[in-house]
Amino acid sequence: MALAFNGARPSGALAGHADTGADIDISGLTKTYGDFTALRNVDLSMRPGEFVAVLGSSGSGKSTLLMALAGFIQPDSGSIRVRGREVLGDPANRRGFGVVFQNYALFPHMTVFENVSFPLRLRKIARSEVARRTEQVLETVKLGGYGDRPIAALSGGQRQRVALARAIVYEPQVLLMDEPLSALDKSLREEMQIEIRELHEKLHITTLYVTHDQREALTMADRIAVMSKGEIMQIDTPERIYREPSSEFVARFLGEAVVFSRGDAGRAFSNLPPAPAANLDLVMIRGEDFRLEPAAREPCSQTTATVAAVVFQGDSWLARLTTAGGLPFDVRIQRADSRRVASLTGGAEVTLYVRHEDIHFLRVDP
Repeated sequence: MALAFNGARPSGALAGHADTGADIDISGLTKTYGDFTALRNVDLSMRPGEFVAVLGSSGSGKSTLLMALAGFIQPDSGSIRVRGREVLGDPANRRGFGVVFQNYALFPHMTVFENVSFPLRLRKIARSEVARRTEQVLETVKLGGYGDRPIAALSGGQRQRVALARAIVYEPQVLLMDEPLSALDKSLREEMQIEIRELHEKLHITTLYVTHDQREALTMADRIAVMSKGEIMQIDTPERIYREPSSEFVARFLGEAVVFSRGDAGRAFSNLPPAPAANLDLVMIRGEDFRLEPAAREPCSQTTATVAAVVFQGDSWLARLTTAGGLPFDVRIQRADSRRVASLTGGAEVTLYVRHEDIHFLRVDP
């Protein structure tokens, strides 16, 4: 999916070459602040042109990982190799990475053109080339004709585009983004998620994207790395990390998960499939995988529960239930079952079905 330009095509990222991005190999990265360990022996490899979202809550280490890769903090130990070359000894300005911060870090006294062209002028690029490449990248981020505008006259989404344009105008091999959409409202944030993903498909810059928003990570990334307490708990494709989490933490952090011990699940559900391994002592079912009717010609488990409450949430209903053994759990009733929702009144008993392929077994977190 190459990007078309009028006139001469530049070399590198803005030409849309599939090999533009650099491969990255992070190994054994550790960073401590006194008694607090921000990064604990982190390993992460990225393929050229890959988009990896680092997902975690506050204090998980995700921003520290980005800052270490950018060169803004020095880790205590470990290695960061870009295209096979160790870069830990390089200062941030020599790594040549594009960086987009949460607050955009734009220069308020400069126009849009001056902000975007700043990295090129800093590198003493010829004035005519600065103008050509700046106008070109403004068109790429849908800000053509905005060059003369002051930053104060822009909306939040437009400022985000300016920050993105400034980060890619000098055609970096690596793009680092630290929660760049967190200040936007929901609808604009979702719009920008798609735009950034489309831009990545055109430019093929290796991208590390830090976020605490699970839907954002699922929407944008080739792979997601879930972090907690300075460690990567799991890294995989969005679908696999959602459908096949490796631990209870990942299951609960990403999406809505109902988790029972294997013993409790065995008492609550009939026809429960066997665990594939002896050390998998938890049963996980996504809230949206419960059904009010059995699937045709597919093996299912079933459970009977008591309804505590049902809440309409627009695209679905959240039902709060209790198993016969007294264990509370939440399920999400989809629109396909909307005609049955009226019968789910408080105190009523309901039978729920789950396909065997939607039942997953997990290890207990250490």
